[in-house]
Amino acid sequence: MSHSTQVQDSERGVFSFHGMIGYAIAVALLLSILTGLSIWGLNVQQAQATNVYTIDNINNLKQIDEDNKNSYKLIKE
Repeated sequence: MSHSTQVQDSERGVFSFHGMIGYAIAVALLLSILTGLSIWGLNVQQAQATNVYTIDNINNLKQIDEDNKNSYKLIKE
């Protein structure tokens, strides 16, 4: 009992999801994700570029310490 997995030429669809349309949908989806993430990243960068901050007593900062967040101060305009 053998099952034939051969695809007949009449069953092949260039414009099926496995063909050119599927390729175009995948490319369009990836490009739209890339565009959305790029725009989101630019918006975040522009918003954070205006957040000026100071670090009080920089000599007392440790590499890994939760108290470091107390030294970080936003300068309000």
